[in-house]
Amino acid sequence: MMNRLTAVLLAATLSGIIGLVMPPMAHASSSGKSISSAAHQKHKRVKRKAQLATIPPAFYKASALKQVPADLLYSISLQESQLVTNKGRIIPWPWTVNWQGRGYRFNTRAKMYAFCQRLLKSGYRSFDVGLAQVNWRWHSDRFNGDLWAATDPWINLTAAASYLKERYDVSGNWWTATGEYHHPTNTARAASYRQSVHSRWKKVQALLAQK
Repeated sequence: MMNRLTAVLLAATLSGIIGLVMPPMAHASSSGKSISSAAHQKHKRVKRKAQLATIPPAFYKASALKQVPADLLYSISLQESQLVTNKGRIIPWPWTVNWQGRGYRFNTRAKMYAFCQRLLKSGYRSFDVGLAQVNWRWHSDRFNGDLWAATDPWINLTAAASYLKERYDVSGNWWTATGEYHHPTNTARAASYRQSVHSRWKKVQALLAQK
């Protein structure tokens, strides 16, 4: 059963969303040819209409609790688990797993958890889980080794915020911390990630400026 904080996060993040529409995927016919140009154009139209959702209240709560910028935490979460809903809203999706460079999205927490359990039983410990894609191999201690806790959106978000703050405490710079959130030792990968998050952050700033 969801606890109250999880319910608050989901209500704030998924408000007005009924069902789930996965991001456009490449399909092929039996002959191996791609989908029709008409269908492709339909996907493009959906993509153009999608709008970034406002920062949910849970991000401001996590920001205050862990002393990190809410807009940056939201931008990182978008970078990690962005999904376009059937209402045309761009949000971070809490039921997301990345394993071996491939993203998997589920329509329930239970299905995501079962997938992660199968990975562990198969001997795989390195996978990113949840709203902020916290890596289980390196950060399972943040959840006291409890995989179910790692799939809780609020716990996942605050764990990510804690790690971001730790990286900031080392460098004293939020953008350096952002790159190190992705990879603390590989400067090239950190720089690439930082640039991607910064692009999303600028869109968040534009959204905030409209208020």
